[in-house]
Amino acid sequence: MSARTISHRIDSLTDTVKGFVEAGTDRASDLKDTTIDTASKFATQTSKMIKKHPLAAVAIAFGVGYIAMRLVR
Repeated sequence: MSARTISHRIDSLTDTVKGFVEAGTDRASDLKDTTIDTASKFATQTSKMIKKHPLAAVAIAFGVGYIAMRLVR
């Protein structure tokens, strides 16, 4: 193979890898945005439920804590 052919193949491979990296970066950015939106909605709904039912929220938190401690021991 000539140096010109090798150089062309390296350039082609470089462009392909750059394309994969850019596509992965875009996908990761979209996934991050979706995750943040979902978590924000979940936090808002949880906050509303805690304000509506504070005693139930404390009881649930206590129960989860108790079960978690029993599992850790």
